[in-house]
Amino acid sequence: MDDAADIKRLAAVVAVTAVRLLMLRNLAHRAMDRNTPEQAPAVLQRALPRLWIFVVARADKKNPTDPDKLTPKEFWLSIARQGGYIGRKSDGRPGWSTIWKDWYDFMFMFQGAEPMAATQGYKKCGYSTVISSRDCKGLVFQGL
Repeated sequence: MDDAADIKRLAAVVAVTAVRLLMLRNLAHRAMDRNTPEQAPAVLQRALPRLWIFVVARADKKNPTDPDKLTPKEFWLSIARQGGYIGRKSDGRPGWSTIWKDWYDFMFMFQGAEPMAATQGYKKCGYSTVISSRDCKGLVFQGL
């Protein structure tokens, strides 16, 4: 990146990700601050693609979460935990460096899951884009 135009192009790509992460952080922080309607899983399901919710819910192999019950707060903390955030009572909220690094890893998982959903989801469940444990009885992406 030795040219100003290169930096502008990079900033345009990174800005889209930054806006999405800010939106997610705001949803999660509102849910962490008080018991509000923003804590409902429907809020997250309106804000993100269904496949992303499914991937993040299944990313923790020890404690996989039901994607239909994942709240914005749990989504945010799941991303942070992938990078080592422990989440003890004395810990603060996850920092941006942790979130960026983990989001980068999840973006690769999302990119790999999309073609898998198009093929495997269609074959096993009859759905090409809608993937949920309720639709498929947990057959699709069970390995994630």
